[in-house]
Amino acid sequence: MIRARNRRGFTLIEVSFSIAALAVVLITVASMMIGSLRCYRREEDQTRTDMNAVMAMQRIVNDVREARQVTAATNQLTVTPPLKVDRSPKQNVDDYYYDRTKLDTASQVTYYLSNTGGTIGATGTYLWRLQNGRTYIVAKSISDLECVYFPDDTDPNSKAVKITIHADPDATSKATQTRLTERVVYMRNYYAH
Repeated sequence: MIRARNRRGFTLIEVSFSIAALAVVLITVASMMIGSLRCYRREEDQTRTDMNAVMAMQRIVNDVREARQVTAATNQLTVTPPLKVDRSPKQNVDDYYYDRTKLDTASQVTYYLSNTGGTIGATGTYLWRLQNGRTYIVAKSISDLECVYFPDDTDPNSKAVKITIHADPDATSKATQTRLTERVVYMRNYYAH
C-alpha cells in the first residue's frame, strides 16, 4: 500500500497541456500535407496543360517538316506535301520518292481551331486535323494557333514557318496558360519555284 500512495498520476493541467501540444503538432502536419497536395495538384494540372501544348506542337511540326508548301491564316495552317511518286508501280513494293517540283493537293493537311463539331470557320478551343476528308481532334483547350512565315512574316514562299500555340488549363485547374512560341520549322521538301 505504501508503494501505491507514493505513485502520483498526471494532473489535469499536465494532461491538458499534452493534449494541446499534440493538437498543435497534428494541425501543423495536416496543414503541411494539405499544402503539399494542393501544390502537387497544381503541378499536375500544369504538366497536363504543358503536355497538351507540346503534343499539339509536335504533331504540327511533323507535318510541316515534310511539307512542300505551307499556307498560314488566322488560327489555321494548311500543309501541302510534295507529290509522292511510286518508283515501281508494276511490282508490289512500296518504293516511293518525292517529286519536290509538284504539290500533292490530294494529301493536304489542315490544322484549325473550331468547336466540338469540327466545322472550319467556327470558333472554339479544339485543335482539329483534317486530311482526305477525315478529321480528328489533336488537342483540347487551345486558345490560339499562330503561324507566320519565317524570316519574313508576309512571304508565302519562305522555306520555314514560325508556329505559336497557346494551351489553356482546365476551368477547375489553378495552372497557368502554356505558350509554346516561335518554334521555327524548316520544310525538308521545300522547292523554290
